[in-house]
Amino acid sequence: MLATAAADTNNRSISVTPDEQGGAAGSTAAAKAAPWEGPQRRLNHFVRTVAFLERAGNGLGTLAFTWATVVILGGFSTNLGPDFWYATAIVFLEAFRVFSRESRSDDELLFKTTGGIRLKRVKLIGNVPYYLNVGIVMVCLYGTIEFLLIHYKYLPHPPHRMPYHFILLAVLLALGSMVQLPTIVKHMKGHPLLQSSPLVAVLAFGGVLLWTNAPARFAALVVAPLFVGCLQYSLIAACLHRTNILLHLPLPIWLQKLGTLIFPVWIAISVPIAFGPMGILILLGTLLVGNIQIPMALARIGLSSMRLSSKESHKIPNSDNNNEHLAPALKIFYSMVLGQGTLYILACICESVLFHFLRGSLALALSDVKEGFESVDLYYEHAYDKCMADGVLAQEDLNLVRFAVDSLSSNSRTKKLAAVQILHSLLLPREASNKLHVAEITTSTKAVATLISMLSWTRPQDQDIRFFAAKIVTELAGDLLIVGIPGTIQIVSSLLDSDAKNSLAMQSISAQRGDTNEQSKDNWKLTSHGSAAGVGIKGVEAGYQTLTILQDYSAHAAANNSKWCYKICKFLRSVKDMVSVPKEVKEPWKDEDSFPIQGMLILEKLTHNPDNCAEINRAAGLIRKIIGFMSYTTDTTNVTEERKKLYVTSALKLIAKLVSANGEIGLALRQKISEQPFLLSNLAEILEDSRNGIDQQLTMVILSKLALDDETSHEIGRFQLFIPKLMQAFLGRYESINKYYNSSLQMVAGEALSNLSMENSANCLSILDETRYDLIDNLKDMIQNDEYAYFAATLLQNLCAHSRDKLQHLGSSECFSSALQVVLLKMMVAEGKQLESLIGLVSQIYTVIPEHFAHKLESHENARGLVEKLVGTLNCNKKPSHEYPRMRRVIVEMAISIVDSCPHYATIFREQGMMEALTMVESTPSKVEKYMVFFGDIGVVPERGLPLRDLVAKAKGLTESSTSTPGAQLVILHD
Repeated sequence: MLATAAADTNNRSISVTPDEQGGAAGSTAAAKAAPWEGPQRRLNHFVRTVAFLERAGNGLGTLAFTWATVVILGGFSTNLGPDFWYATAIVFLEAFRVFSRESRSDDELLFKTTGGIRLKRVKLIGNVPYYLNVGIVMVCLYGTIEFLLIHYKYLPHPPHRMPYHFILLAVLLALGSMVQLPTIVKHMKGHPLLQSSPLVAVLAFGGVLLWTNAPARFAALVVAPLFVGCLQYSLIAACLHRTNILLHLPLPIWLQKLGTLIFPVWIAISVPIAFGPMGILILLGTLLVGNIQIPMALARIGLSSMRLSSKESHKIPNSDNNNEHLAPALKIFYSMVLGQGTLYILACICESVLFHFLRGSLALALSDVKEGFESVDLYYEHAYDKCMADGVLAQEDLNLVRFAVDSLSSNSRTKKLAAVQILHSLLLPREASNKLHVAEITTSTKAVATLISMLSWTRPQDQDIRFFAAKIVTELAGDLLIVGIPGTIQIVSSLLDSDAKNSLAMQSISAQRGDTNEQSKDNWKLTSHGSAAGVGIKGVEAGYQTLTILQDYSAHAAANNSKWCYKICKFLRSVKDMVSVPKEVKEPWKDEDSFPIQGMLILEKLTHNPDNCAEINRAAGLIRKIIGFMSYTTDTTNVTEERKKLYVTSALKLIAKLVSANGEIGLALRQKISEQPFLLSNLAEILEDSRNGIDQQLTMVILSKLALDDETSHEIGRFQLFIPKLMQAFLGRYESINKYYNSSLQMVAGEALSNLSMENSANCLSILDETRYDLIDNLKDMIQNDEYAYFAATLLQNLCAHSRDKLQHLGSSECFSSALQVVLLKMMVAEGKQLESLIGLVSQIYTVIPEHFAHKLESHENARGLVEKLVGTLNCNKKPSHEYPRMRRVIVEMAISIVDSCPHYATIFREQGMMEALTMVESTPSKVEKYMVFFGDIGVVPERGLPLRDLVAKAKGLTESSTSTPGAQLVILHD
């Protein structure tokens, strides 16, 4: 509910509270962990594991480097034989790693698991994966280099070349990565010259075979399948292009998938036939192109394994001294190198297998950010850097909130975007557990200042960051004190100036992302931050299309009641679900996400603090902007009707909050708001429109608070629409004409009428003129209801005080007599503000019907209980309260009315200690009693009756004398 009365039925003021406040439910939610905390914890453990393997590998590498330079090359350099060249190669390889630690780019390129070259799977013609073209080029390059080396006798002939081709493949993959071969192949589609590169590579390979006098049968067996594969690719491309582009005819799905399947299957069969097991390694090796970590690790393993497995390694090399420590030293060295390479491979495999799933788990837990995969990638790299820099055993607190807060200060736009996306996702579920995250953000003044400054970014390319920043600041605003952040209100106010252009720009960005994500069905935007991650994720991407095709084929077969085909289909579907990644689609632009609405919501939440309200009050032109949104007929180009309604509701909520502010700043805000020339006309327009009960309810709240000012109360009364609408709502006449009618609307209308009729005879007469039905009976019935008793009693009290003559002229004596009986009974069980209003009403009824009043008191069954209630309440209010400042005054007035109409009550008053209670009141004057209504600790409506000390003197005189003529004190009560 937007406007709800407090649980205490005696409370007078209706407070406006945000929809999202949860009450006690929030405390139970605090015990629950956020859904992303589990995936984050698992990812952190995984990062530490990978970092440990890498650091252990680095440690072994450094030790091996030291061992080789100091012990082996330094002590046995003349005795090493062939091991000299192996050790030298490994030393140079390790030295490059060690010294490149000074260069972050080199380190990430060559030796950091999470720093490999980032590659994307490219959607080629007919959905043919780009890595097959890379495979053809790599096969041809490998074959060309191998045959040239054999021809010039740098490599032995089969079968003795097996250890060497392993190293050759590793070197070739590393070189292919360094020259960015995948990037070249990726652009094949747009460059005819590059499209012919696989065919050129095949022809060049065939030429080398002929030049090196390779057997014709072998050349045909190797080159012909590759040549046919290239022709197939060109043919498929031409067919798809002609059908889809030129003829605008959709190709049957089965034909598209068949064309897509032919090329990969042909290459996958022909290459292993031509090259044997090495062909399989070459095709698998294409997955490593673009990532040098694994080839380098394989080179370490290959070099060390060849020497450890060689028979020569078990013998001491020839030397004059025949040093017996040389062989063990070499074994230790090669073992350390082997361990280093193995640890790197283990780290890469671990990351390839698990990172994709842990990444997806955490990204999906951040449910609001669909493009959260890239944000998780950045967090993973950050966590890895922390572990590598501080050590895996360091007690580093790795968490998304801290990463996002730190990233806000980054110079990278990508990191800033990731930061606001993460923070938005973490704060979106409005649970009590989020208070910890809010506190962690708000304690960083720099982070809060950065988020606020983002609200002023108006460039089209920054609208997504501005959008997320606005949503975050909205969530934080309820905990912010903006005095320490200069210019905050001006920046937030700029959101209200965001016109349709900004909205259209944001929608354009969303549309562009939607188009991109449609393409991403076949072209996932998976970022591989590391060598191992790159290998694993690229491998997943490469196989996804094939899995889809095989699954569809198996499903078709399963439809023919083939049991084994059904099992295959089920298996492929499970594998596909494991490797697939949900589309990273941004949610569509919504009306409630527009910047003016977010700006007003931020301002509304900032009103929780008086200092913030003071900043709002000082902002030039801000109130005028807000009032401008409070109209259904505002001419706003390119803004939907639904959004206009949201503008109105948001503005009403904000103004309702501002007019409800306590203290001196509340007085200033109400004065400033009431001075706006279009305020009342806009409120009248909203109140007349019965389509939105929430807006009408908020309008009544605003009228209620503004009516406490005497001048504004008269201005409201002069609008002939307000009082009739308020009366219809309060007396229940709204229910038949407004489907949004509810008890909260009725209570707000009652408060507004009570305030409008307070010390305002013109408004009281308007209320009586409007009610062509029995108003007194209606109010009497409402007094019996605890929910409405206070407002009904206050309204009737004001009518009696300021329209006594008209009420007497209407001949409502019987109605008032009946009402008096109800009020006296209700008064016996009431407390607080409700009791104050009921006692005050009794005194005013006496001024309208003094004779009937005396008769009711004479026949009252519990006279002593009535007096005891009054005296007891008076004694309990030695110190007047801001909540009911008139309590002592109305008790004294009622005592005067009772004793004046029924003198014998004086004896009961004396017996109950009324004289002592009156003396206590006389000796404890209070400035609180100079006001009728308080906002917080500030009195807003001054008391206009006789001074309390004069009333006390009259009451004491009547109680002591016990002889009065009925009606003699009327002038005292209503002077």
